[in-house]
Amino acid sequence: MIKAALEVRELLTYVYKNTENKEYDKIFLSLAEWITLEHLEKVFEVLDRPIIRLQSEYYTNINKALLFVYSIFNKLEALADEFEALSVEEPDLVSLLLLFFIILYIAIICYLLIF
Repeated sequence: MIKAALEVRELLTYVYKNTENKEYDKIFLSLAEWITLEHLEKVFEVLDRPIIRLQSEYYTNINKALLFVYSIFNKLEALADEFEALSVEEPDLVSLLLLFFIILYIAIICYLLIF
């Protein structure tokens, strides 16, 4: 859904600029919210492929699962570094994303402990 929203962003912006509907003005996303969606899309893209691959397996062994978890972890660490570099420009926006990363790291650690 995030990807679909970003694909029709220009169309939604055009409607926003050319409409007189007050309700649409209230619900239209701000620039910071669009940027947040773009960053969240990057995070979910990291998770998308491994999750689909693991779901397609009839039997998943521990070696394959750990390989995917560690690849996810490494990619998320790279994104966290990128977001920390952006924190100078958008401190409020990036702090929310870093909080999201902390929650995601805790979820991955819990997933590892289940095995």
